[in-house]
Amino acid sequence: MGSLRHSNTPRDHMTVIDYNGTGPLSAKEILRRYEEYARRFRVKQRRYLAPLCHEEKGTRWIYPVMDDVIEGIKDGDLACIALGVDSIGEDKCFPFGRILKSRTARALRQTGLPSQYHERVRNRIIQMLIASKCAP
Repeated sequence: MGSLRHSNTPRDHMTVIDYNGTGPLSAKEILRRYEEYARRFRVKQRRYLAPLCHEEKGTRWIYPVMDDVIEGIKDGDLACIALGVDSIGEDKCFPFGRILKSRTARALRQTGLPSQYHERVRNRIIQMLIASKCAP
């Protein structure tokens, strides 16, 4: 599993556990790329993507923003579809990575992937089979 970011902020004495990971699948990077893809694909009705947060007894949990992206894929949002294809191609481990990639792939399959992504997804699946990361 990927790294979880824990931080104690002295200002409010709250422990923060962020399950979004770092790098290309961090919440900040996903939101940045969503805006980039939305402009590129001229998405008229942009989604509000935000990680779900829960606070209890001095701890704040921040859950993966990919949950919102998956919902966008199901709704046919082209920017979310591009992010979904990016995410299943990511080799780096991250929190909830296996289940998020599985849910993303299922949403992409059910939505009907634009033809421009077929070869990319096909190559990724072949790479994963060769590396024994998924069952045939």
